[in-house]
Amino acid sequence: MGGLVDWSPEPSGEFGPGIHLGRVAKCELKRSEKTGSRYFNVQFVADDPLGGEESTLCFDVIMLEGRGRSIGQGKLKALGFEEGEAIESSQDLIGRRAWLACARETYNGKERLKVDISAEGSLCGYWYENSPPPEAATSGVAPVDSIDVPF
Repeated sequence: MGGLVDWSPEPSGEFGPGIHLGRVAKCELKRSEKTGSRYFNVQFVADDPLGGEESTLCFDVIMLEGRGRSIGQGKLKALGFEEGEAIESSQDLIGRRAWLACARETYNGKERLKVDISAEGSLCGYWYENSPPPEAATSGVAPVDSIDVPF
């Protein structure tokens, strides 16, 4: 477990606090050295249905066991998994999308966004991709079904 994913891309800084559509670009199953609980380390990118360059939105942790399990279950539900559904691999999360409540934090001396698990009306900071809250930001990206395709 761990050590296989390149986590070097820093969040781009072009996104402010708010609710943004994110897509899981990288995911790695890890185990806490302190508690032994399994969790996913996840990198979200701003989802651009037009295929533009990916920009890192934020990173998050989805707990599968231990004290954070119920929060992790809420996040997985928003990503389209049924409660209790077996997730075979971290690859099962790649490409999944959700609306994320993002707040600023300082991490290792740098400002970045983090998921606000206490966001009102959310599933631990996440909303289903097809049910954004009214205050959701479009981040300059049109929803897929609102794009005029010339063919």
